[in-house]
Amino acid sequence: MSNVKKILTYMEQHEEQFLKVLQHAVELESPTYGAKEITDRCGCYFQKLFRELGMQITVYPQTEVGDHFTAETKGTGKPLLVLCHYDTVFPQGTIQKMPFQQKGNKLYGPGVYDMKGGLVAAYFALRALKKLDIEPQRKIVVCVNSDEEPGSFTSKELFLRLAKESCAVLVLEPGVDTLGSVKTVRKGRGYYTLTAYGKAAHTGHHPDKGINPITELAYQLEKIHEMNDYKNGVSIAPVYCDGGVKGACMIPETASVVFDARYRTVEDAKQLDQKLRALKAVLPGSRLEWSGGLLKYPLTFTEVNQKLFEKADLIARELGFVLEGREVGGGSDGNYVAETDIPVMDGYGMVGANLHTPDEFLYIDCIPKRTALVAELLRTI
Repeated sequence: MSNVKKILTYMEQHEEQFLKVLQHAVELESPTYGAKEITDRCGCYFQKLFRELGMQITVYPQTEVGDHFTAETKGTGKPLLVLCHYDTVFPQGTIQKMPFQQKGNKLYGPGVYDMKGGLVAAYFALRALKKLDIEPQRKIVVCVNSDEEPGSFTSKELFLRLAKESCAVLVLEPGVDTLGSVKTVRKGRGYYTLTAYGKAAHTGHHPDKGINPITELAYQLEKIHEMNDYKNGVSIAPVYCDGGVKGACMIPETASVVFDARYRTVEDAKQLDQKLRALKAVLPGSRLEWSGGLLKYPLTFTEVNQKLFEKADLIARELGFVLEGREVGGGSDGNYVAETDIPVMDGYGMVGANLHTPDEFLYIDCIPKRTALVAELLRTI
């Protein structure tokens, strides 16, 4: 029996244990912000799992978010870096109204698909290799952060340093909705805040003496909406606005809108950036100020990435399925790695749908083969 088939058999025999570990991980809620002590409990649970495999754990303490950590095997040569995160977009208490549960072939729960399923797969893949006595000769470094969802602002420096020391990076973000789906192309992301400055005034006594920044932003929103080019993959959407005091009878001095931008190429990003910064205020006496900008580069299907994809596809075929490269609009830490020359394999975690929503789920019957694929990649890259 080949090593691939041995790994698959092991995963099929331990599927129920996989589900139990995943349930415990999901029920240990881990929102990015607002509940560090709660989130750290989840991080500590995963540290315990990897430590039980004999891996060396290094913790990187944080103040606002959960602690990041790495788990390393022994090995030689340039390491293979595995990127995972344990934070979720769901606030503390979501588990009460969105419990971990099975419905047919689907598992539901906050973060079950994005991406605690992928993180549990990393653990079981390494566990299978250890139990079967076919551990990789190359060092494996699993880097687990707790702030991926908002943009990895406190962990980016850590995993980019590790990536530059590695032979390749395997990102266990979820795939898409089929057994063979992985993410070969991701749009880049920009994050902007537009602040309008006006002049405060009483809305009853002197409305004509004020310069309303909220009105100014309304004019700008219409102009910015026209910059969307969905056909060519360029979009910019307002996602948050702030201005004034609720219930107060005054025109505020300032107001702001936060925008999330997506694009397929760096050139598209630069053109959009130029258009945004060239906008002029409409109301006399009003002033505009931009902050933020390009956050993540696009992840493209480069020649080196294609070679790894082809290697993974050969493994997948031995497991009985075909790998499918997909383009998606969402970004990941793989986008940051794309700024380097290090090969990136993204979206090799679990498969399912509806991430970041109350209906987020993963497919149970795909767990053994997807985890076996990860294990063989860890063993042979």
